[in-house]
This record gives sequence, C-alpha cells and structure tokens, in this order.
Amino acid sequence: MTKKYDVLTYRVPIIKPISTDWKTFGKIGGDLIYNAIRIMNEAMRMHYLFLQERFKHKEETGENLNVKEKYGVSTYMTIINRTIKESDESKNISGDLVEQIIRQAIDTFNTNSREVLANNASLPNFRRDQPIPVRSRSLGLTEDYTVHLPFMTRELAKEHGFKGRRMQSFEVQLGTKGGAKIILDRILDGTYEACDSKVQRTLDGKWFLLLTYKHPRKVRNLDEDKIMGIDLGIVNAATIAIAGERTVNTIKGGEINAFRRRIEGRRKSLRNQLRVASHNRRGHGKKTLLKPTDVLSSKIENFKDTTNHRYSRYIVDLAVKYGVGTIQMEDLSGINKRSSFLATWSYFDLQWKIEYKAQKEGIKFVKVPPKYTSQRCFKCGVIDVDNRQTQASFECTTCGHKRNADYNAAENLTLKGIDKIIEQQIKAQQKAKA
Repeated sequence: MTKKYDVLTYRVPIIKPISTDWKTFGKIGGDLIYNAIRIMNEAMRMHYLFLQERFKHKEETGENLNVKEKYGVSTYMTIINRTIKESDESKNISGDLVEQIIRQAIDTFNTNSREVLANNASLPNFRRDQPIPVRSRSLGLTEDYTVHLPFMTRELAKEHGFKGRRMQSFEVQLGTKGGAKIILDRILDGTYEACDSKVQRTLDGKWFLLLTYKHPRKVRNLDEDKIMGIDLGIVNAATIAIAGERTVNTIKGGEINAFRRRIEGRRKSLRNQLRVASHNRRGHGKKTLLKPTDVLSSKIENFKDTTNHRYSRYIVDLAVKYGVGTIQMEDLSGINKRSSFLATWSYFDLQWKIEYKAQKEGIKFVKVPPKYTSQRCFKCGVIDVDNRQTQASFECTTCGHKRNADYNAAENLTLKGIDKIIEQQIKAQQKAKA
C-alpha cells in the first residue's frame, strides 16, 4: 500500500547570515526580491496579453492560435522566458531562478484567471513581501540548522569575493523556536522530506524560509465533501459555518483592534515625551531616541501573531471535531485595497495559519474568488447588490430571507464549487434580463 503524505509549509525565521554580514545579505537579497517582483508582474502581464490574443484569434477565425507558426516556438512560455532573461531585472539572477519566478507568477495568475479574463477582477500585482521560490536541492539543510539560498549569479558572487562550491549561495542560520526544531529534525532524520520552498522578506525587513515538506498523512475520519466556510470580517473576526450543521460559530473581531488602539495611545504619549527628552538621551542619536516606540511596534506584531495562532487553532480543532474534510475561504489577494482596517490586522497571516494547521490535520484547504459571496442569498441563490442591506444585515430582495450578512457569506462558502455556482447564477440572471 502506497504511503500517503500531506504537503505542508512552516514559516521558519532566518536568524542571521553565516557566510557574510547582514549588510551584504540585505543588499543582494533585497535587490533580488525587488527585481523578482518586477519580473513576476511583467510575466503575468505578458501571459495575460497572450491569453487575450489567443481568445481574440479563436473568436475571429474559429481556430486555435498556432504558436509554432506565428512565433516559431512550441509554447509562448519560451517567449516570456527569453524576453525576461534579456531584461535588466534578470541580469544578477540565475537563469534557473528566473524561470522559477516566472512559473510562480503564471501559476498565481491561473488560480484567478477566470475572474480576470471575465473582467470581474483586475490583474493583480505582487506585493513587496511576495515570497520567491528556492529549490529543495539547493537548501542543503545541516545539523546546525543552516540552509543555503542561491541568490547570486557566478559573476555577482565573484564581485563580492565569494568562493568555493556554493559560492552563489548564502548560508543562513534558521531559528528553532516553536515547532521549527521538530520539523527540521524530522527532515534531517528522514521522517519528513523537504520540498521546493520559498523565501520571504516581510514589510518590516524580517526574513523567513517558508519551508515546504512532506508530512505522513494522519488517518482521521474526515469527509472531504463536508465543507467549513469561513468569512473574515470586522465585527466578527471570523464567522464559521459547516455544511449540514445548524450552528454558526463566530470569533469576535474587536480584540486585536482594541489592543492596537491601546498601544497606539501609549506610542503617541511616548512621542510627546520624546519632544522634550533630555539632552542626555538625545545625545545617543535618533535610533536610541525612538527605541521605546519600536518596542511598542514589536508588541503589536507579537500580539497579532499569538492571537492568530489561537484563532486558527480553534477553527481547525472545530473542523476536526465535526469531521470536516475541506475548509473554504475567500482568496484574500488585494484585500488591503478594500479596507483600511484589514490592513491593520494580518488577515493574510491568519489565513496562512489556518491553511497550514488544516493541511497538517489532513484537511483540504480551498481559496475561492471573493466576488458575490456576500451578495448571494444562501436560501434561493439570487445575487443582488441590494441584498446586503448594511455591513451586518442581509435581506434577499427576491425571497425575503433575512440573515446576519457574515453568516450568509460563511454559509455560501460551505457549498462545493461555489465559484462555479455563482458564475452559472450570474449568467442565468443576465439571460433573464435580456
């Protein structure tokens, strides 16, 4: 019998570079991230334009576009790779890594391509904290918990004085707090298998290895067709519905925001004090002067992290209790553009923690396009912007069904293939109006 595995990801902090100093690592790594994001955005744009060209050709001629005949190559991916490899952004990045970055961008686009191509969503842009790929064979995890990150071309490595077999890679020290040590040890002893992973630099300048690995699947009595839908919001941080269950669970949303307001109040008070700080304190420079406010910022981040761990643990434990085999949530791409509040609380981090913990329990995790999930009536299926009376109130204009708006959205997310159901409903309503 074939042994089954779940592929999981754990965010391991990078404590320090071993083979160089932080300044060199930060400069080369920072340039790599910056150029990688530009490459990903350009690759996505080129791929999108090609899909439009292919669609237009099919519409006008009734035939599929022959890429070989028109461009002289077997696939359009070859053109994207060639074009980007000749760009300034790629000159200090190895060709293999450039191709990985391009593939990641196109895979990301393909996840949401239906909505973009239907003009229901704009072409997404990659953020400054977008992770970049790294091959598992490049990592070379050691018993001292170090790995190698292939961030340089041979020419760039020589320019900075690197030598030896791994001259194109930075050796970095990984943190071992929490569950990181257990996972790293099990990779070292062969219990787990390291897979292609990613490296991320967060907006506050911290570095992480998003370590992906194969984990032997737990045997649980879970039904993949029993779906938990989770709607994230403001009044309720999370509204949780389970297919076939009448109870809807909620996690109140004021906790993190209240903590942030308290800390911001203390930060404001500190800033006022610093305006009249003694000359002794000022003599140590701006960095020392602002250190207390940096400590408060760290408190907020730590509180967010701890709270999101607690919320995600509760949600996944609830799923296991009810035998849920699938968790569905809205795809959060571009969420910071929709709400200034959501930008203050890392919804991305909460979703990532739910996804990671769910997969560890053998629960499938699905992201669905957010379009119309809050406007669709769970009872009759009609989609109408006027169904959403207020932020909290939902009342269907067709069947009169009344429900808390967050509850209704969460219940929609318990439906298998909800994105296709919504797409079919939109077409039916448009046809009825015609």
